[in-house]
Parts: sequence; structure tokens; C-alpha cells
Amino acid sequence: MTSRRPQSPFSLFQRFKRSKIAQVREQDAGGCSPETIHALIMATPGLEDYSSEAVGQLTPDDVKDLRRIKIRSALLRSRVSPKYASASAGGNNGLGFMETNKLMSASWKAIDD
Repeated sequence: MTSRRPQSPFSLFQRFKRSKIAQVREQDAGGCSPETIHALIMATPGLEDYSSEAVGQLTPDDVKDLRRIKIRSALLRSRVSPKYASASAGGNNGLGFMETNKLMSASWKAIDD
């Protein structure tokens, strides 16, 4: 079912970050630490899988294109139902919904366009 209104940029940001958390939890068989979740949330969107050295070797336009591609593909792959999104974001990883939401809000405020 599609929503009647388009999602806000912050909602898309949260959905993207939740998909990254779910991806890491699947790879680590659910053993994701709070520090890992914190690092994922605070990382620049779309560059979570890259080191700062690797990103430093790219041109600004390449970084912008890479981020766009990574974010779009993750949002299209994301199958997290909004009904269960808070449970998958918090889960049993030591960070609850409120802590995760505070980190996402802080990360969102730190983004500079």
C-alpha cells in the first residue's frame, strides 16, 4: 500500500539508516554492538561501507554520485515494514528506540548539503 503523502526527507533518512542496521545485523547474525549501531547512524549517509581514505581519493562529484546510488539502491531494497521498523532498529542490540532516534536526529542535524 502506498502512502497518500510523500515521505519527508527525515523519514527517508531514518528508513535508510534502519535498512543499514538491519543489513549489518543479518551479516553478524544478530550480534550487532551498540558501538557499531552508533557508528552506522553517525556515518555520512551512503558512505557507511567506505573508509575515509577511500572517499578522500574520489572527486566531490564522484562522492555525490556514489552516495546517490547507494542510498537509492538501499531504499529500493529495503523491505522493512513501517509497522515493525522500530523493533528492527532497536532489537536486542543494546540500543532502544529512543536512543536510536536521538542518534538519528543528531546525525540528521549534522548533515550539511
